Amino acid sequence: MTMQEIEQDLPCGFHDASLDYFNFDIGNLILVLKFQLLIGHDEKLNRTIYKIGEFTIKHVSFFAIDPYFLFMASKNRPRPKNKWGSSGFAVRK
Repeated sequence: MTMQEIEQDLPCGFHDASLDYFNFDIGNLILVLKFQLLIGHDEKLNRTIYKIGEFTIKHVSFFAIDPYFLFMASKNRPRPKNKWGSSGFAVRK
């Protein structure tokens, strides 16, 4: 199963998910990701509902996180425009 297939199965995809934890075992090529996944809104309580999700991905040869984005997101600041697309692939002009 691919990450795209998992995202399609989630009610809100990864759009408002929060990555809480990751562990990349380089020797065994195993990546563990723990998220808080948005699954909906409770209209009566006027709040969002999250569930914890954990993904273990095998045969991972490369994993990267944009630390600048993580720092900026923690300050509730918008991400600056750059040449990178949302998936991390360079956007050609």
